[in-house]
Amino acid sequence: MQPSVTPEAPEERIAMWGPTGSGKTTFLGALNLALNTQESPWRLTGADDASTDALIDMTRRLTEGQAFPEATQKIDRYRWYLIRELEERYGLFGRKRRQRQLQVGLDLVDPSGGHYASPHEELVEYLVSSRGIVLLFDPEREYAYGDAFSSLHAMLSRVDKRMLEDGLLLPGGKLPHHVAVCVTKFDEYRVLKTAERLRLVTTDLTDRFGFPRVEGEDRRELFRELCAVRSPANAQFITSTLERYFRADQISYFVTSAVGFHVNERTELYDPDDFSNLDDPASGPTRIRGPVYPIQVLEPVLWLSERLTEG
Repeated sequence: MQPSVTPEAPEERIAMWGPTGSGKTTFLGALNLALNTQESPWRLTGADDASTDALIDMTRRLTEGQAFPEATQKIDRYRWYLIRELEERYGLFGRKRRQRQLQVGLDLVDPSGGHYASPHEELVEYLVSSRGIVLLFDPEREYAYGDAFSSLHAMLSRVDKRMLEDGLLLPGGKLPHHVAVCVTKFDEYRVLKTAERLRLVTTDLTDRFGFPRVEGEDRRELFRELCAVRSPANAQFITSTLERYFRADQISYFVTSAVGFHVNERTELYDPDDFSNLDDPASGPTRIRGPVYPIQVLEPVLWLSERLTEG
């Protein structure tokens, strides 16, 4: 007899937040590729036709077209589900088994940069009703514009006010969200070289390509260093601001790249002397040079999913 399946409606959802050019849409497309190439108990499925079509289009652009998905011009809502099958034992001595279908609503709200800079009520509402946040920090954009801290502070002030009014704050007055802070564009020269200069780069010995990575507490250190690259370094206040609004144990840092690094066609390995997976922008619109190998794109979403479904 086949074990019974008990589906559960998703009660938690994850919101995405980041400025124009931080790679939000590309991150979403790379997430599906990462799920397909890394062993994971989770699978991704669209909750409606529009979200399914968007997922197909993002994936096709990154693979067949070797191009980046179109930038968000408004507030896009991608309603997907992360689904995982769990086996439970019950009854006398646990002799009976049943399959429980665990779901997380990956209701990723992808605002345009304008909504990031000037918080829109709809985005505030989605952050209030979400319990997980993927927060993208683009070091290249911060170096050019330096507005990450002011935008973060403005949004958190509005979310905090709403949740205080609704009685949704945790004991001690903290916001209840889990936050995955993602440093994007690890494949960019200045980001990678900063990590190397600080001696934060390691190589996963199980990775067949030998790609560089930043692990554990070193991710937070790299984030803090990258927040200080611009003068005045207002972004240096981001870490303390996050830890003022959220519990420290509900924040985790990741160093990501949606397109990953270039793989040498002859050796089929990462080449530190030729690592960029992007064509020379001087030759026209930026295009992806080779196959896409997402770096730590899956991990923040899985970390959030695991934390939101604990117990």
